[in-house]
Amino acid sequence: MRELFLRNKIIELVNFRFNVFKATVDTAITQIAKDKHNSEIKIMEIKDEESFHNFLKFENRVNLKLDFIKKIPENLFRIEVTEKDISIIDRIQSKSTEFSKICYINYGCRLVSKNGNKKKSDFIFEKNPTGSFKKFIEGSDIRKYKILSYRYVDYLPGEHYLSLFPELFESNKLVSKDIVGKDGISVAFDSAGYYDDHTTINAVRWFDLKNVNYSGVKRELTKEKIINSQKYSYLELLGIINSELSNYYFSKLFNIDLHFYPGTFQKMIVPLNTEKRIGILVDYIIFQKSLPTDKKSFFFEQLIDGMVYELYFQNEIKQAGCDILKYLDDLPEIKDEMPDEEKLKIITIVFNKLYDAASPVRKHLEAMKEVEEVKIIEKSLEK
Repeated sequence: MRELFLRNKIIELVNFRFNVFKATVDTAITQIAKDKHNSEIKIMEIKDEESFHNFLKFENRVNLKLDFIKKIPENLFRIEVTEKDISIIDRIQSKSTEFSKICYINYGCRLVSKNGNKKKSDFIFEKNPTGSFKKFIEGSDIRKYKILSYRYVDYLPGEHYLSLFPELFESNKLVSKDIVGKDGISVAFDSAGYYDDHTTINAVRWFDLKNVNYSGVKRELTKEKIINSQKYSYLELLGIINSELSNYYFSKLFNIDLHFYPGTFQKMIVPLNTEKRIGILVDYIIFQKSLPTDKKSFFFEQLIDGMVYELYFQNEIKQAGCDILKYLDDLPEIKDEMPDEEKLKIITIVFNKLYDAASPVRKHLEAMKEVEEVKIIEKSLEK
C-alpha cells in the first residue's frame, strides 16, 4: 500500500493521535491524486483541540520530503520525524558505516526438531551432568551490558530445525534480545561462548569468521569487511549500540512494534572514526554491573553518550565549549588478569576524579545537554 502511495501524488497526510471512529487503531486521513508523485508532502498531527482547529483552518502543516521516507525500511511514513530530525539523521549517516559492514548478524538457532517431535524445552536443561551440553541463554537473560543467567542446551545440529553453525555461538560476540523495552536497545558482550535461540540476535565481527565454512557467511564475506571489522573492538561497538544516540536513531527510523530484528541491527550505525576509550569505559561498566552493588556505571554510560555525541557533533560541541574527549586521554585499562580489588581501585579513582563537582568533564557533560542537536535527541528519548 505504501509503495502505491509513493507512485502517485500524495497531497496531504493527517494523523489523529486519538481514536476518532471507535476503531481499534488511531485514525489517519490521506489525500492522494492519480498524478506524477511529488517531492514532498504536507503532514499534520492532531493531538488536541487546538491542533484540530488548525487542521480545519489549513494551518500548521509541515513539509516532509519523500526522499527521506524512501530511506526508511519498508517506506514507513514516520510523520513524527521533524525537519531537524532529518538533518540530524543525515549528519549521523554521513559520518557512519553500518553494523552489517562490521559484523555478521543473525538470530540464534531454532531448537525445535525438524520432524516436530521435540519442542525447544526438550533440549534445555538446568544442569549438565555429563558435561556434553552447551551453556545457553535466551533473550530474556540479556540486559544492557549484562547477561543475567544461563542454562544448558543439548545442541544436536542434525536434529534442530535451524542449527546454524557453532562458530556463531562460540566466538566472542555481541548479543541482543529481540524486544526493545522501556530501557531501549539492550546489548551485552558474550565472551563465554553461549549458545542461544531465535529470541536472541548475535553479532560477530567478520574478521572472527573469516575461516568459517558456512554458506551464509561465505556469501557475504569480503576482504573489505574483514579489514574494517578489525578496526573496532567488541567493547567499543557495545558502547556505541547502547548509546543514547543509537537509541534515537533506532526510534526515529525503525521502532515500529518494539522488536529489534537482525535486519535492524545490520542497519544501525557505527562511527567512521574509531574511539578506543569507549571500550575502556565499557570494561568499567561490565565490571561494575557484576558487583552486588553498582553505584558508578550510570556515570560511565553518560560519559559514553557524551563521547558519541562529540564524535558526531564535534564542531557544535566545541563551539559551545563543552567537549570532553580532550580530558580523557589517560583513562587506565583494566586487564582480565587483574584481581577484582585492583580493578575496583582503578575504576574508583577514575570515577572520583571525573565525577567530582569541580571536574570539567562533569561540568561539560551537563552543559552539552544545551547543544541543540543533543537537546533534540535527549528530549525525544524522555520516558
